[in-house]
Amino acid sequence: MRNAEAIFVTDELNRQNMILPLGGLVTSIESHLAGCIKAGLPAGMPSHLAHDQCRPVGWSIPHGVYIAKDKARQVGQFWIPESDEEWAPIKALIAECRRSHVLAKTEPYLEALEKRLAALPVENATLWHGEATGAYAPNLAASLVPELFAPEGGLVDKDGLTDYAALLTRTRQIEPGVFHDARHDVLLFAHPYFRRSLSRRNSLNQYVLRRFDEAASNDPALRARLRLDPDLIGVPGSAQPVMELEYWGGPKFNDDLAKIPSGVSVHKSTEAERLYSRIDETHIWWKPSEDRADHAVRTFEVEELLDAPSPGLDGDRYGCRYAHAEFHLGEASISHFDGAIRAYETEAFLERREQRIHRAGKRSDYTKLFRFDGTIPTPTWKSVLTAFYRGNHLIPEYLGAELEGEFVLAEAEPDPRGEARLPDISAYIGLDIATDAPASAVALIADQRWKRDGRELTFAETGEGQLAATMGNWADRTKTALFSPGSTTANLARIALPGAPALASDWAQVAAALAGAIDAEVEAARLERVSLAVVWQHDGLAVTLSIAGEAPLVAALLRAAVPVVDPGKAASDWAEAFRDALVAIAPDPDVAVAWPSEVVSLGKIVLPRPANFHFQMRIPEDEQEWMDAMLTEQTKVDEAL
Repeated sequence: MRNAEAIFVTDELNRQNMILPLGGLVTSIESHLAGCIKAGLPAGMPSHLAHDQCRPVGWSIPHGVYIAKDKARQVGQFWIPESDEEWAPIKALIAECRRSHVLAKTEPYLEALEKRLAALPVENATLWHGEATGAYAPNLAASLVPELFAPEGGLVDKDGLTDYAALLTRTRQIEPGVFHDARHDVLLFAHPYFRRSLSRRNSLNQYVLRRFDEAASNDPALRARLRLDPDLIGVPGSAQPVMELEYWGGPKFNDDLAKIPSGVSVHKSTEAERLYSRIDETHIWWKPSEDRADHAVRTFEVEELLDAPSPGLDGDRYGCRYAHAEFHLGEASISHFDGAIRAYETEAFLERREQRIHRAGKRSDYTKLFRFDGTIPTPTWKSVLTAFYRGNHLIPEYLGAELEGEFVLAEAEPDPRGEARLPDISAYIGLDIATDAPASAVALIADQRWKRDGRELTFAETGEGQLAATMGNWADRTKTALFSPGSTTANLARIALPGAPALASDWAQVAAALAGAIDAEVEAARLERVSLAVVWQHDGLAVTLSIAGEAPLVAALLRAAVPVVDPGKAASDWAEAFRDALVAIAPDPDVAVAWPSEVVSLGKIVLPRPANFHFQMRIPEDEQEWMDAMLTEQTKVDEAL
């Protein structure tokens, strides 16, 4: 099984003009681990390709947040199975994770949901959680609010689309595609075909639904229609924004549609694009101008062809997005525009793939999702069209977009500031589920190992001089080997604070003692760079605060952090103030920051140093004879070499 360390998210301004603050990055890990503890699950969550819950690729585990002056990075690991044998336990874990997640999210609203279901002729409704908590069963929503689903009421057309103005008169939109019907006190949702893989496991395409709403709201004369989910209802009060942090920007291209040549254009995905989107080809057809009663129009059709069936459809069927528009030549605007799903049985789809769109005919199950009639400005049409085809890079490519962001599949340019390196001062807040009993007193943890001939010696690095003396006070010398490097770079052993939760007074005592010892070693010219880690338990979690960099800066940050860090509180409560202290001390980075990926597996920052440095070790008496023999043997090997 492959694994990789990665940055999950940062606190920089992202392309959706949002900032996730450092406290939020820490809180998200704390909340995740608390949920795992409650459910009895290991840390981690399913990892999916392209945010598609129907396409798991492995397991991801957030480990902590690496903090430097430039930004904070939430980091963790991805585990990617490479065989059926490796996939089996991961699939079982993913299934249990999904079940537990839905139960946890729906539990607070079960009573309210059951009251709504009790009044309906429905059996065996399935619990659901997405944009809200709810349930689905065949025609569940349609039986509760028939006027928004049945054509007989006058609000729904023959294609099953609901008049959007009437919908907003009768409901209040909570989020794009989520509507509160106050009369029945339920949430209604846009059709599931607005979701990835056409599946309710996934979130709604908020990009197209938001732009659809903006287009309809900006022009009251424009008639807009939208297809709703007939099977799904939700509980008001449970709705929450869904944030995927996928960037999908609007393309910039020429608006003169009259000059686009007639004919069919077929755009083929690259291998990388096809892996990400499951889109093999996109067929685009501009028909020649044709005369209507009082004006001339050009018709546009576009359809994507997939390389795999759609999990949200029954059987092995292919759900392909399709759009149709009519361009009014006299007014130079779109007069009609609709989007739909063409669902093909396997045999019909294989035949469709052999034909271009103008020769393919209509051999699919056609489900219209939205429609506009009226005067639609070309930029509005482009915006809704590209949002409807979220994830399909071939649409903006065809229309001549200046590609940016997600549209670009290229190697990053080298940083003009030169090769990246660790900053002069940085820190790491690590979080995990606590598995051991808390320490009974401040204790040095032997976190390095030497294996030889079936024997293993664990030891703790203490530094030199006063630093070694200070850390030695926290070690059990009868059991712990102590290591002093003959180097001006020291990677100190972890120091555990007692209790659960630990006391702020213990933290203050340890931080002050370390700061004083580091300053003494700097003055004695024995220390230039140092890393350290203090660990404790809080609310079932093991918390690690690791600081590393230039020794005087580390000492200064320790002193500044004494009144800021409180082990008796959640790390998210003090993380922002701690980062402020670090930023106040840290010099501006003169090159790009290279975050230490090994922090994920090691659980603390470790500074690089030459491999051939010399060290001194103080060994417990019961290990001394064995160690002397090993060192003698190693000396002979070195001399022979």
